[in-house]
Amino acid sequence: MRARATAASLALLAAACSGDISDGVVPDLLPAADLAAIPTLHFTSFQDDTQPDLFGITGLGGGDLFAVGQWSWILHTTNGGVTWSQVNGLYDPHKPTLPTLRAVSGVKALVITVGDAGTILSSGDDGATWITQKSGTMSNLLAISVTSATDAWAAGASGTLLHSSDGGVTWTAVTSSTTSDLRALFAVGGHVYAVGTGGVGLRVDGAMPVAGTLGTTSDLDALWGQSSAMTTELFSTGAKGTLRHTSDGKTWSAATSGTTEDIVGIWGSSAKEVFAGTSGGKFLHTLDDGATWSLTDPGMSGITGTSLWASAGRNVYLAAQRGFILHGSFQ
Repeated sequence: MRARATAASLALLAAACSGDISDGVVPDLLPAADLAAIPTLHFTSFQDDTQPDLFGITGLGGGDLFAVGQWSWILHTTNGGVTWSQVNGLYDPHKPTLPTLRAVSGVKALVITVGDAGTILSSGDDGATWITQKSGTMSNLLAISVTSATDAWAAGASGTLLHSSDGGVTWTAVTSSTTSDLRALFAVGGHVYAVGTGGVGLRVDGAMPVAGTLGTTSDLDALWGQSSAMTTELFSTGAKGTLRHTSDGKTWSAATSGTTEDIVGIWGSSAKEVFAGTSGGKFLHTLDDGATWSLTDPGMSGITGTSLWASAGRNVYLAAQRGFILHGSFQ
């Protein structure tokens, strides 16, 4: 079913665009009463036109989420997105030369974000304090995957691949065997996977990355997976509706996404139920292991989505340019 926002919702959204964020807290723009009129998927939106673009979002569970973006902007919520606060103290609208943060990942209280010119910031106390770490590279870092309290991987431009075994304090360069930009990382089934420009795919077996392709020449921007004793399910998405799937972590096949927009993020609550978000602010949803996908359009024009994360409770968050964060709750 394709859901659209009511006229009242859109009017509220347009009116709220002129509002300001005070004390670094982004308000909920759409009241719950109005959201109830939207079938299937309920939305809230947090936005202010003066805010930087957001490029990465992740959750640690229990309503604890982080979003990162332009000018080293880091936002944090502990209530599932009802309120968002600036937490790192680096952002200054009068200093737009601060590096853009491109991705964020975390496990429990450990959160790591990466960005342009080799920037790595880490927090060991759920975002209360942040430390700049030495990456050993000036390449733009585009992806981060924190796999445990000690293990983390980062990737980026020209095949840059980094590994940390001490919670993101020190980083070691790993030869990736590719010069393509690596845009997304995900660890599952004892392996680390990466995807990037031109359909490149990378699987790290132990300490040896194996480069290949996902059977497409389209740029790939996102990656999510889940493993069991029998299978390793992975989904990757990218330019012009590209959607790839594997059930063994090795052989990839195309899936029909039903959209020609870039699919900028993907995340699942199980291998059967997976969510994705598009550059146009739309949501994709599958309940059958990616065999069929439904497209939901909240009707909010002017949204440029960049990254997506979903919780086990079927809450989906799409970060976007101009400080937007769309929150959809599948019912």
